[in-house]
Amino acid sequence: TDLCTDRGITPVWGYLEMPGRFAVSLDYDEIEPVARNNGFHTLNLSGWAAEAQVEDIMLRDGDPHTNAAGHRLIAEKLLRELDVELLLQPYIADSE
Repeated sequence: TDLCTDRGITPVWGYLEMPGRFAVSLDYDEIEPVARNNGFHTLNLSGWAAEAQVEDIMLRDGDPHTNAAGHRLIAEKLLRELDVELLLQPYIADSE
């Protein structure tokens, strides 16, 4: 993270679980402190698929990748979780 901050870049770590049988064995609360304590801004994207049926957001059965509808839901959750002010802080400071 030092390399990032030396260059004015905010290092970001995101937790993104995949629904169904591709569930992550560790939850956000177990992993997030490690990332935060190592200098990362953390994003919790869990629950992004809470309102969807797994078969409607995955490419196909047995494939852990999302289809276009899944990507849209992930992007919407990401936008809700982003701390825009924090991420843009290096640029704001340079313009003052």
